Amino acid sequence: MRKVLFILLVLNIIFTTGCWDMIEINQRIFPYSVGIDLNREVNSPNKLNIIFVYPNIGALGKNPTSDKKEFMLSTHANNIFDAVHRVSTNTQQPIYLKHLKTLIISEEIAKDNKLVREIIDGLNRDYVLNKMINLLATKETSEEFIETKVKSIRQEDIEGIAYTLLRNDQKSIRFTPKTLNTFIKDMDTSSTSIIPLGVSLGGEIDILGGAVFKDYGLVGYISSEENKSIALINGHIRETEINIDYRGANLSLLIMNTKSKKKLIDDKDQLKIRYSVELEGQINGYIMSNEQLSNSEENIEDMERAVEEVVEKELKAILKRLQGELNADVIGISEYLYKFHPKIWNEIQEEWDEVFPDLNIEIDVDMKIRRRGLVTW
Repeated sequence: MRKVLFILLVLNIIFTTGCWDMIEINQRIFPYSVGIDLNREVNSPNKLNIIFVYPNIGALGKNPTSDKKEFMLSTHANNIFDAVHRVSTNTQQPIYLKHLKTLIISEEIAKDNKLVREIIDGLNRDYVLNKMINLLATKETSEEFIETKVKSIRQEDIEGIAYTLLRNDQKSIRFTPKTLNTFIKDMDTSSTSIIPLGVSLGGEIDILGGAVFKDYGLVGYISSEENKSIALINGHIRETEINIDYRGANLSLLIMNTKSKKKLIDDKDQLKIRYSVELEGQINGYIMSNEQLSNSEENIEDMERAVEEVVEKELKAILKRLQGELNADVIGISEYLYKFHPKIWNEIQEEWDEVFPDLNIEIDVDMKIRRRGLVTW
């Protein structure tokens, strides 16, 4: 019995021993944003300029000792992990990327598909780094964008304003959030993806539209309205607002439910895809005359047709850009054919870049106004 107790005591000591190499949280630097630019120094062996942004622990809590909420560190390196080691030699605490929230890529970096692939591959291979980090592109240098963010009046103590916006708790349709995992999945399935676009406006930062990537390289930009149209085609919108001019007055509709289905149409002469977009909502506001109120059923149907025409026009406009100017299938047709029509996909897969621009895509919008909402007369 004593031997059993002795063995249990020894095992208890072994398994309850504290972490001898434990590092306290205030002894580490936890960046929540990393920006990547090209190194502009001539003949430098390091091709990247990498910027780390991390919170100032002294500015947190009830009795802060500093009013500066963020710090920036930058260095020249060939990848993020090389930059971590270089910066760590000049700081009092080691850098830890486990809580990294946002990766900011400048336009110069984004245009180099080989460089983007190297960066994404390195992040994906690392076992510490969180694969759900949000990606953000910017037309300016990431350092300029980060400097604007750091000086911004809107500051988040822990996570940073960029991540707070990208988290998209407000369900904005001006942009579509994109994580590292989702971006890699997009590239594997359709070789195209859209990353939110960050802009500096009047000393503050905002996120509007997106940067379109194909084969890991930047091919163009879309506006916030175009992003909304793409989200409608893909069925990624649950609630939005539509405003149109109807009989000389503004008709405001709250769309509370959307659905989008794609279908291959049997056409022997040419490949044809039909998108059926269903919208359902209520009238937010519209000035109705007494005559319109007396014929409300007919007027509601006429409003539905007017909305359908406007939405179809907007969706066809973005399709024209995607097929012609950008040649980027961010609406999931290649993935659809691969999953549901593999025989056809195997025949056209190698020539998809030539097939997609000439693909016959039909748009059918069905608008249903369920409630009249607020009207005045």
